[in-house]
This record gives sequence, structure tokens and C-alpha cells, in this order.
Amino acid sequence: MPAGTGLRISTMNYVILYVTDMAQAVKFYRDTLGMKIRFDSPEWTEIETGTTTLALHHTEEGKLPEKGDNLPNMVFAVEDIYEVYETLKKAGVQLSSPHQVCEDAEGKKVGVSSDFRDPDGNRLSVFAYMSPDKVKN
Repeated sequence: MPAGTGLRISTMNYVILYVTDMAQAVKFYRDTLGMKIRFDSPEWTEIETGTTTLALHHTEEGKLPEKGDNLPNMVFAVEDIYEVYETLKKAGVQLSSPHQVCEDAEGKKVGVSSDFRDPDGNRLSVFAYMSPDKVKN
């Protein structure tokens, strides 16, 4: 068993997603997902997401990493997953139907998620904890 380093890293500051068309990406995150843009430029855009900043970093077409299932999935907490699902679906976003993905330790709440991708193929999800009797099949 390796010895501990003594470090205490506890807060995520930035998450960076690479995009090929900054204007299209900003429009998606701002207009479709309703997120607040803190800073916008052709090469770098910062989006407010609470204590963590979502940063969009421009890259050239063909230089994006492969978008396989092993890449990170950005998960955004929402209050009403079914309302968010219907709103995104009406906006033309292709997303999975809300589905149960977990339950809390006491079994009193379940986690429901709906998955989709941004215009550059980055994996995104919306997620809500709710009482099991509120889950729609």
C-alpha cells in the first residue's frame, strides 16, 4: 500500500471542455442550457456553475480527444428533471429518457439522470434526487 502524500485537495476549481466552434458552444450553454457566461472570447469562455467554473477552450477541428465512454461526464444538478428533459427535448437536444441511476444510502431518495452531448460531443447529464414515488417510468 503506497504511503499517503499528506495533500488535501478538496475543491474543484475548473473543468475544461474543448470545443471547435466557440460561438456555437456559447450559444448552446447560454441559450439552450440557460447558463450564465462570466467571460467570453474566441479562445476561452468561462461559465458560472457554482463553486466550479466550466471553461470552454477552443481547439482546431481534428484535435479533439476521442469522445469514447471513458471520458468525463459533466453532471448538472436540477430541481425537476422531467421539466428540464421536456424543455431540452423541445429545444432540439437529443437526450436519453430520464432513468434511475442510484439511490441514497437510506433508500429514501433515488437519483434520476438524462444524458446528452454538446455540439462537440462532450458528455453531459442532468440529475436530480427525488422520492421514489415521483419517478416516472
